[in-house]
Amino acid sequence: MTQSNQLKFQPEATEKVFDNLDNCDIRTRLDAYIDRIGSVVSILFLVGMTISVYEIFSRYLFNSPTLWAHESTIFLVAISFAYGGAYCLARNTHISIRLLYDWVSPRTRQIFDIVNSSLGFIYTLAIAWAAFEMTRRSMFTPMGEFRLETSGSAWNQPIPPLVKASLLICIGTMAVQNALHVIKAIRQGPVGPHGTVIDVEAN
Repeated sequence: MTQSNQLKFQPEATEKVFDNLDNCDIRTRLDAYIDRIGSVVSILFLVGMTISVYEIFSRYLFNSPTLWAHESTIFLVAISFAYGGAYCLARNTHISIRLLYDWVSPRTRQIFDIVNSSLGFIYTLAIAWAAFEMTRRSMFTPMGEFRLETSGSAWNQPIPPLVKASLLICIGTMAVQNALHVIKAIRQGPVGPHGTVIDVEAN
C-alpha cells in the first residue's frame, strides 16, 4: 500500500470536530453569563456521584442505608440537566443538521436563524407556561393555600416543587435567550457557512 493511499490520523482535526468546549458561538451577554455559571452547575454532577458512592458503601458494607441519598441525587442531577438546556443554547451546541444551512446563501442563513430562534422562543415559552402550572400546583393547594408538595417517600421532603421551580427558571431563561437570539439574528446581517457574520460593506 502506497503512502498516498494510507489514511493518516490527524489528532488536531479530530479535536476540532469533537471538542466544543472552546469552539462555541456566544451570541449575547446573557449567553456569556450562562456559560460561566455552567462551570459551577457542573459540580452538582460530582456531588450527586459522591452521594451515590457514599450510599453504596453505607448500604452494602455497613448495612446502614440512608433515607436521603436517592432523592438528593435525583434532585441534583435534575437541576443539572435542566440547566444543560440553557447552557447548550448559550453555546449554540445543540445537535443540528447543517446540510441545508451550509448549502444556502448567507442571506437565507440569516432568515433560517431568525425562524429557528422564533420557533424556539414559541416552544420554550409554551413549555415555561406548563412548568409554571406544575410549579404552582406543587406549591399551592386548589384553595390558594401555600403548601409544598412532598415526595411521599420515607424521607418525604419537598423535592418535587424544587425540581419543578428549577425547571421553570431554566426554561424561562431559554425563552429569553431565544428572544435575544431573534433580535441578534435580525441585526447581525448575512451569515457565513460556519455561523460567522459577513461584512457586506467590506465586500
